Amino acid sequence: MDLTAEAGSYSGPLTIPIQVVRDHLIPATAHTADGKIQAIHLALTGKAAWKRVSVGKVDDLLAVDSEPKGQGFITHHRRYHPSLRGWQVQTRSHAGLWESDGEFPATSLFP
Repeated sequence: MDLTAEAGSYSGPLTIPIQVVRDHLIPATAHTADGKIQAIHLALTGKAAWKRVSVGKVDDLLAVDSEPKGQGFITHHRRYHPSLRGWQVQTRSHAGLWESDGEFPATSLFP
């Protein structure tokens, strides 16, 4: 994703969720399954989109994006879930192209 592009299918608005930590506003981060921490960046471009879905008493953030890989594309489905330990992210990736002019992927495709 190249959000610095002036126009095109990789250009568009970027949403950065904010969280309160010790009375300060900071960009939200999420813990990956392997213990790493990554910033939560939610893009809306020709090849990326996101939405909020209710899961019990909390809301998850679902994000999908496609990027070139080799001679084709790879699509990533990410689920950001708030927990007592902070945001957690799980990712599922597969070969193929998704574009935002189609339907948002079914919730079942997100881990």
